[in-house]
Amino acid sequence: MILGRRERAFLLGSLFHRHLDLEAIRRETGEGFDWSALGAAAAPAGLGPSAWNAAREAGIVERIPAELRERLAAAYDRNTASNAATLALLRRAQRVLAERGVEALPLKGAAVMLHEPGLVPLRHMDDLDLLVRPRQVQAAKQALEAAGWVVVGEPVSFGGVPVAEDEHARIHHGVALRGPTDLLLELHHALPSQPGLPRLADEGLFSRAVERPHGGGTVRCPSAEDLAAICCEHALVHHRAQLMPLPRLVADLQALVDAGLDLTRARPHWDPAVAQVVEEGFELLEETREAARHPGSLGRGQVERVLSPLWRRANLAWFTLRAWVGAPRIFAEALARHGWRAIIPTRAYMAARYGVSPSSPVLPLLYAWRPLRGAVRLVFRR
Repeated sequence: MILGRRERAFLLGSLFHRHLDLEAIRRETGEGFDWSALGAAAAPAGLGPSAWNAAREAGIVERIPAELRERLAAAYDRNTASNAATLALLRRAQRVLAERGVEALPLKGAAVMLHEPGLVPLRHMDDLDLLVRPRQVQAAKQALEAAGWVVVGEPVSFGGVPVAEDEHARIHHGVALRGPTDLLLELHHALPSQPGLPRLADEGLFSRAVERPHGGGTVRCPSAEDLAAICCEHALVHHRAQLMPLPRLVADLQALVDAGLDLTRARPHWDPAVAQVVEEGFELLEETREAARHPGSLGRGQVERVLSPLWRRANLAWFTLRAWVGAPRIFAEALARHGWRAIIPTRAYMAARYGVSPSSPVLPLLYAWRPLRGAVRLVFRR
């Protein structure tokens, strides 16, 4: 299904929730506006709540067909409730960790919403990311486990293989846990950047952290400037091959600008590689802002491509091909680093990983399951 110019302008413009052109929305959503195509494009891109917000602000919700109107409103309400619960869980996790002397800063979506509460109903989130100092990863894990969180992933892994404590600096993902609401909480000790080669958070990032109001108290999170770099690296470096994070990045950067982001103040804190990717992010922001005002031929801008099923399918195919091509290299690196343990982990590790007894008869089945699981993830990216 192909979106026309008016439908693309509506969806792209909805990303800028504090800068909606209400008169243009009312004018362009008149006769001939294809709401069905808009709904089909909005859902996979995570833009349902933004589309509903734009329609509601412009006072044109009655123009939306009843079934789609219900879906968009439901997506908006779900986001509102889910993100409110996530931020409440964040405050609880921070309190638990602070009692053990561990400072934890939220990353990406949760932190952006603290800087700009207007994003709470609009921004989709899959999990909660917390940054802790590398030396405090294990203390944080133990504190959360004692408070009821359950570990669901390898403490630290590279290509699916557990690594030694002194190799923490090579991996940005740390411990994954599930809490009271079943939301996945990921402890990070480095910032999302090039896969396998993360950028460790220095003390400067923690010292520049700011207090943001929430729930009658405050939550400590990275400054708007540091957060812009984190979001740009996540979308444009760590997930370079994917299109889907781009609309979210545009909305995040605009929200941080609205919250007072000062790029001039931030640049001295970034090395040249980080500064370059932030510049790329703000070029994308400007490109999307211009496309919302004057949409061109489909696929001209990167975020416009997310709205095209053809572009999305081509991107997924390319991403899957890259994964297959890169798999031998990752496996070779794992073999070189860990030897035969890259293929057959110890029974103690398997027991801890899957929560069974080391003498359990289920363990042989779990050994067989690992390569099958890897193949499924490689093919379906899950």
